[in-house]
Amino acid sequence: MPIAPSFAVLLLLAGPVPAGEGILGADSSTEMKPYSEKIPGSALSIEWVPIPVGEEGYPSTVTIGSPAGEVGRLEDEGPTFRAQIEPFWMMKCEVTWDVFDLFRREYSLLQDLRIPGDEIETSPWIDAVSIPTPLWEQDSAPILQGLGTSGGFPVVDISQFAAMQFSKWLSLKTGKFLRLATEAEWEYAARAGTDTPWFFGDDAEDLEKFAWFFDNSAYDDPDAGYPGLGAGYRKVGTLLANPWGLHDIYGNVAEWVLDGYSENSYKKLEGKTLSW
Repeated sequence: MPIAPSFAVLLLLAGPVPAGEGILGADSSTEMKPYSEKIPGSALSIEWVPIPVGEEGYPSTVTIGSPAGEVGRLEDEGPTFRAQIEPFWMMKCEVTWDVFDLFRREYSLLQDLRIPGDEIETSPWIDAVSIPTPLWEQDSAPILQGLGTSGGFPVVDISQFAAMQFSKWLSLKTGKFLRLATEAEWEYAARAGTDTPWFFGDDAEDLEKFAWFFDNSAYDDPDAGYPGLGAGYRKVGTLLANPWGLHDIYGNVAEWVLDGYSENSYKKLEGKTLSW
């Protein structure tokens, strides 16, 4: 029986797609193949890679979280729990400014139609990881000076809401339901079927082959990168991918997921099986 897999992206995830529609139809998750999709009205494309599940059937039940004793384990990464995962496609690389700017330009055309509203209070920690929402209404150049905002650099300094709005826009452009990946889906895709601390094994020395981080992301130009640091994020997809073809799963910039954060969420799920 053909599967009706979900679509996915690194920042976004697509919902169910009717089976039998060209490349989307498959008899098993192992028959799902990577492919490129052009964004209508532009010259840009999105690269999709399949995230398979076990052949015993789907949804497949997998273990999520970091087991006790794993290297680098943080307290809020355990205990482990079970989650049901269905096959989906995920963006091969983090969303780039080139693609996000298509959204910003189309959004700007609607500015005159806005209805003023009341200000709302937000938690101060939000602004520590993102530019106040929405980013696309602001000139981000002073904040990102010295870092790339085109030519394949990843989007940064956006809120979860901005990422969700972008996914809605891209859903309309492609005709597919797209959303942020859940934390369980993201971890499942990141581990790529492995059970070691990292998808490449347990030797941290190999990390530089797959991830940009402070120690290996210094620029030759001391004025490049974050002011005063000389290091910063890099263009997507320039290092090795994980076994399922995903780039920059570790390092470079972080990805938003659909879930809200709670330091006790894993403890609450212990012994349970999570499904959507």
